[in-house]
Amino acid sequence: MERRLVWTDDENFTLDGVAYAALARNAGPGRLSIFKGRPAIEQYQSLLRLTNPRTIVELGIFGGGSTALLAQLASPTKLVALEIHEARVGALDAFIADHGLGSVVSAYYGVDQADTERVSGIVQHEFDGAALDLVIDDASHLIDETRASFNTLFPHLRPGGSYVIEDWSWPHRSYVFPNPSYRAVTPVSAFALELALVAACADDVVADVTLQRGLAIVHRGPAALDSADFDVASSLDPVGAEMVAALAATRTPG
Repeated sequence: MERRLVWTDDENFTLDGVAYAALARNAGPGRLSIFKGRPAIEQYQSLLRLTNPRTIVELGIFGGGSTALLAQLASPTKLVALEIHEARVGALDAFIADHGLGSVVSAYYGVDQADTERVSGIVQHEFDGAALDLVIDDASHLIDETRASFNTLFPHLRPGGSYVIEDWSWPHRSYVFPNPSYRAVTPVSAFALELALVAACADDVVADVTLQRGLAIVHRGPAALDSADFDVASSLDPVGAEMVAALAATRTPG
């Protein structure tokens, strides 16, 4: 039976007695903060319904709500979440303890998604060689960091597994992120388009790419990939490589 979110309004919902605040940086006591709007949350419901992932890696914990919601909706055998900030999220720790998920959900703090050696080590330790079903990147939203973790984690996906890049389209909306590091850099959307070009010429590596408003969903093809030195750019044909070089010169307006 599908688990149903009960929305009291577009910013508050519950699931099996757990209260969530959507689009909230600080949910307050008794609620988990999830910095996604209702449409994005419903996108994830659909994705999880279709893919039924058992092994999941999430990059970016923020207020802990997305990790908790993944644990509730997917009921995975293993969910590993990584966060660059060192301070633990007490609300998430409490959720894990209250639901007896200590052996299922592992949260790591102080981990930069671009630290490929550490990310790879955590995945090896937690999954012991088992393939991943789903990776969600809701971390930096910067192209170099996003590329680094993609090259590290994509080979660990099973063929047909899903790699999701959140907010790939933010430079093309009516707002930009306030962090100065997001300005005057190549937008992460250039990487999403690069992945689509890989799918066009090497679908054994990237089977397909679905670009939705908030999510870029990349499915792994059947090719054997070496996790030690994988670089998705090496799968581009000359035409694609030339186009990517041009995209790399694009900058987000300051």
